This record gives sequence, C-alpha cells and structure tokens, in this order.
Amino acid sequence: MEIWNKAALLKLLWAIAFKRDKLWVKWVHAYYIKRASYDTVRVSTQWSWILRKIIDTREWLQNIGGWQVLSTGNKFSIRKTYKLLRGEFDRVQWRRLICNNEAAPKSKFILWLGLQNRLATTDRLSLWGVNCSTTCSLCRREDESVYHLFFLCNYANDVWQGLCHSLRFARISSNLHDIIEVAKRQARKKNGKLFVMAVTECFYAIWRQRNSQIFANTVLPNSTVIRDVLFRIAVRSPEEIR
Repeated sequence: MEIWNKAALLKLLWAIAFKRDKLWVKWVHAYYIKRASYDTVRVSTQWSWILRKIIDTREWLQNIGGWQVLSTGNKFSIRKTYKLLRGEFDRVQWRRLICNNEAAPKSKFILWLGLQNRLATTDRLSLWGVNCSTTCSLCRREDESVYHLFFLCNYANDVWQGLCHSLRFARISSNLHDIIEVAKRQARKKNGKLFVMAVTECFYAIWRQRNSQIFANTVLPNSTVIRDVLFRIAVRSPEEIR
C-alpha cells in the first residue's frame, strides 16, 4: 500500500507537470508554483500537507529515471510506476493456492498463515515461553507443528483422504511442496478451482477441530468434518461440486 501510494502521488505530480488545463492544476500553479517550475519550486511549510507530499515526489522521480520511464504513449502509467518502485521479486510458489481462490476469506487466511508457518501451533508456543503440552491434540502421538498437524497427523490424514475420495481426486500427498505443485497444475484445468477450494477448506476444518479439542475437549468424527467441507464448497461454488 505504501508503494502504491507513492505511485498515486507521482500521478498527481504528472498532472501538475503536464495537465495545465485541469482546474486544480491551474490553482496550484497560480497560488503556489507561480512563475517557477514544479521541479525547481521551493516547498514552503505554509503549503498544505498533501501538496508538500506531491511535490516531494520529485526525488522519487529522479531516482526512477524521469517521466520517460513512467509513461506509455505520452500517458502516465501508474501500473508501470508501481512496478518500478516495487522492484523485481520472484513469484511465490504457493500463489495458486491463495490468488483467485473462491474459498471463504477466513479459510484462505488460515491457509496463508499455515503456508507462512505462522499459525500458533504448540511447537511455536513453546518457543515463545508458553507453558503447554507440545503433543498433537488430535492424534496424541507426536509434537504438533504445521507440517505434522495438517499432513502427518492420523486424524488430518483421514480427513484429507476421505475428502479426496468424495471429490474423486487422487490421494493427496503428505508433502506440502507436492500439494503446491499439484495446485499449480490443477489451476490450469477446468476443475482446478475445486481442488484449490478443497485444500483451503480442509486446512480450515482441521484447524477448527484442533482448536475445539484444545479449548472445548471435543472433536467431530472425520465423516462429519468431510461433509462440512463439502457443504462449504457447495455453498460457494455449487456448479463445481456437481
């Protein structure tokens, strides 16, 4: 958002520089810039906050390379400006699981936290100094981590495989990298949306049962959880579930 705001301010500076027919631009030139130029005028503390911010973007403009790199066909391109200000970054491998995902927002948020290893699993809580048992609350066999909870836990594994059977998917891998690779391939197929939604809602369902076991000492049967996931998918995308 900060970078996008800078790009938007540069668009306003472009207007001051080249859109002399605009009424607000005429007002800026008449009362503030006067006989000077936008790139040489001295900014005064008497100016409004927003106008000072706009004129101060002259430094960003020089660092980027001038108007010629920000324009397309003599028109300002806020998209090109944003990309130049942001810089080049490699695309994250899990983008297919988050972008264009029609699952519930809270389900996508839990999945995103899981992909970032930012869920408050007991292995992380213990590192924060929280006095708690690190054993998985669902299977009671191994220490709880994001990788164990969603892929190695017997309870979670039964939910995954039952859901895949219901949706006629191949057995899902216990390796997160493999799931991401499958999602990337499935996203290009007709039923790819269904696979991505299933992964997302299953993540959320397992997380809910984990919390229910810890805080309420109750956990639903696998079959009930699977039906709930199928229902959530059907509500948000009924044509896919058919």
